[in-house]
Amino acid sequence: MLMHQSLPRAQRQAFTVIELLVVIAIIAILAAILFPVFEQARARARAATSLSNIRQIGYALLMYAADNDETTVRLYGSRPYSSSDTWVGSLMPYVRNQSVFFDPAQGKPILSSTTRGSISYRWEWFPSYGLNRTGYSLYTSGTDCVNDWGSGPIGIRTLASFERPAERCAIAPTTWGSMPIGWIYFRGNQASWPVMSAFSDDWSWHNVVWDTRRGYPGDRIPVGYADGHAGTIGPERFVDHDASPGKQDYCTAMASRGLFEFWGRAWRLD
Repeated sequence: MLMHQSLPRAQRQAFTVIELLVVIAIIAILAAILFPVFEQARARARAATSLSNIRQIGYALLMYAADNDETTVRLYGSRPYSSSDTWVGSLMPYVRNQSVFFDPAQGKPILSSTTRGSISYRWEWFPSYGLNRTGYSLYTSGTDCVNDWGSGPIGIRTLASFERPAERCAIAPTTWGSMPIGWIYFRGNQASWPVMSAFSDDWSWHNVVWDTRRGYPGDRIPVGYADGHAGTIGPERFVDHDASPGKQDYCTAMASRGLFEFWGRAWRLD
């Protein structure tokens, strides 16, 4: 009688529950390390695209001025304050790329039209970059820094009026609080005076430019200059409203730090 002998089976090894948990924990740690790196890389890419957009808009501003007696572009198309077409329509013949006017850090407006006051703007002419209204596009009826607030626009500027066009901010990204849209212009004499310690949840003339820093790495905001070049700015270009709460405090800080060359004097052409 033959004795049945069982052959040794190959032993199969499987992960234990503890080993699986260790692997999952390692993957989670790696993800926690890498995801912020990926997001930072995406933020840098968006910032680079935004800077490129602003540079193209800056060139378009120069070409527009060359074709229009050296005047800066009007905020509301050919008829100020009466047209649904903003300055974007005036620059389209020189750019021919609508996406250039939308900040990649914010995206396109989510509305089919945008209304502010009594004017309704078609979304395709409603950019997330804004013109420096009081320092580049227009000058006002104010008499000096302290007595300029609330003054109405009285004239269009010209490129020849800028003593230092390479230092004058012409365009910057803007934001409407927490909404994914900007505004077509900013008032330099207000945008330069934000509350720098916090973000605004709603519309703020003071924080319309400063709050865009949430979309860019290192609190560096891309801007375009009157001579067509582009660069980035940070806190050094702003006067903190908390540190200088009064108009005279603000005006003194602007003058002592040489910031009027960047933001412009709303009541003067230079």
